[in-house]
Amino acid sequence: MSDTNRVLIKGRLTKDPDLRTNPNANSVCNISLASNDFYKDKQGQEQKQTCFIDVSIWGKMAIICKDTLTKGSPILVEGKLITENWIDKNQQKHSKIKILANKVHFIIKMEKAEPGYSATEPAPEQPEDDSSIPF
Repeated sequence: MSDTNRVLIKGRLTKDPDLRTNPNANSVCNISLASNDFYKDKQGQEQKQTCFIDVSIWGKMAIICKDTLTKGSPILVEGKLITENWIDKNQQKHSKIKILANKVHFIIKMEKAEPGYSATEPAPEQPEDDSSIPF
């Protein structure tokens, strides 16, 4: 039985997405997210703590992310944590934890409605005369 490894994080891209294709023609898009957390310190002052995390997105979603997202875009990522290991040119071992995404949700900012209109108001009544219906 495997342990649970599931991550859900919302943040903004810190730079434009980087799309690459490996020799097997698989697409991977690498992005970096900044996720902010706000809290009050002992003196009651609001503080901000930012977590930066790298995310890898594979397949068709990688291409969609490259075509759609830019620096500053807000997104919600679902995935799992993975450890990436490598050895640099000086033979030093390095590792970092990143997210391997299985879902990416785009967060779209809705444009403001016309003045005087509220999304909670009922829809305008339809005319009783059906002569304006095109069929």
